[in-house]
Amino acid sequence: MNFSERATSYYRTAKKPRAIDWIVAVILLAAIIVSLVLILQKDEGARVELYYKGEKIAQYSLSDSRDIPFDREGHALIRIENNSVYIVENDCPNQICVRTGAIRYAGQRIVCAPHKLTVLIVGMQDVDAVI
Repeated sequence: MNFSERATSYYRTAKKPRAIDWIVAVILLAAIIVSLVLILQKDEGARVELYYKGEKIAQYSLSDSRDIPFDREGHALIRIENNSVYIVENDCPNQICVRTGAIRYAGQRIVCAPHKLTVLIVGMQDVDAVI
């Protein structure tokens, strides 16, 4: 059997897609598209909430520009501007919270573990819990 005969034989015996194969493929594609849309959808936040040791200590509108000093277990300066919030300066050793940069979308947070501080962006609906 030469190459031409083997190729022809393969194509005759290869399975062709059935209707159920197409249905499954379309359902999987739709699920992937819906998942990507939900993951990539970003809800701009409406307000900033500050938590110290897991308890809410303050709440500010994200549209107000202001500096917020935090002086519990150390010093930090939190800045709200351009509908985003970030930590400008902090006296914690690793500066991870400062290097996090600005956040602006609901659900995003900045955590400073040494100072037990969490800065959370909250959307239009209320938050049920802080993890």
